Amino acid sequence: MRSSTVTESAASAFGCPCQITQTYCGHRREFPALGYLYIKPLTGDNTCLILPKMFYAPHLRHFLPRNFAIPIRSPFLSTAAGLITLSLTIIPPLVYFHPGDLLAQLSLMPQLETLRITFHSPISSRDVVRQLLHMPIIVDVTLPNLRWLTLGCINAYLEAFLLQINAPVLEKVQIIFFDQLTLSVPHLLQFLATAENLRFRCVSLTFSSGCIFVRMDPRSETGMYALSVHVACKHLDWQVASAAQLFDVLRPVLSSVEYLYLKYKRSSISTQWHNEADRTRWRELLRSFSNAKMLLVDDGLVVGELSRSL
Repeated sequence: MRSSTVTESAASAFGCPCQITQTYCGHRREFPALGYLYIKPLTGDNTCLILPKMFYAPHLRHFLPRNFAIPIRSPFLSTAAGLITLSLTIIPPLVYFHPGDLLAQLSLMPQLETLRITFHSPISSRDVVRQLLHMPIIVDVTLPNLRWLTLGCINAYLEAFLLQINAPVLEKVQIIFFDQLTLSVPHLLQFLATAENLRFRCVSLTFSSGCIFVRMDPRSETGMYALSVHVACKHLDWQVASAAQLFDVLRPVLSSVEYLYLKYKRSSISTQWHNEADRTRWRELLRSFSNAKMLLVDDGLVVGELSRSL
């Protein structure tokens, strides 16, 4: 792939009418006017698409590769100190990287305001823990300007990352978990507590066919959110258990929640509510909202175990 082709496509994707020009410094291809760069494979096969080794954009501010194989230690990223947006989404397994390598690169990007990191498929928690034991993270990173953070990974990766990062002015957090039965996220609580702008008054929990969505907002429900958590799981009892685990960990930051809205977007409920354990999980879930003043419940939940749990 030629550098000029990539950058001209990027300019077009962001509605930039100007022509991208390149200059040469020795063997380096330099694009001094490039500010936005969006890359996405035209097909699902992206194994052959890479940035040229000597690609250099000294004034790049927004870099958004999607489903694109770029190593986290790429020289291009190491020289992108002025980035405001870094969005590495649907990262293919070929370029999976250790959370310590990610943090090392982020330490070189103090101007970041938006950071998105999501993997295409999960690596096992056991493998992540083994990696951390073999190569522990030794760097602490402060991103003084970060306002929006998105992470899509397993909880072991998330916890290792959040333990070493500080973002004092953070305003929006989005967490996407792969299918997993256990959510152990104590460092998520610690991370949220240090963000001065993250306060929650309204919580909505949506049960859908393949996942649960949690959205938390500092105001009454407006469609916007300060914290969003997506957990992929199919069975309703697993969804209730996952939500109960998550809220139990986050209970200290839920004390100010006044509005709780339980939404139901599943097609059927009758065959999935079958034992006392479900009612216990519901009680555990609701117990985290002891200060709530208003509880809104969709019809699909009222007729099931939730009403008996209350």
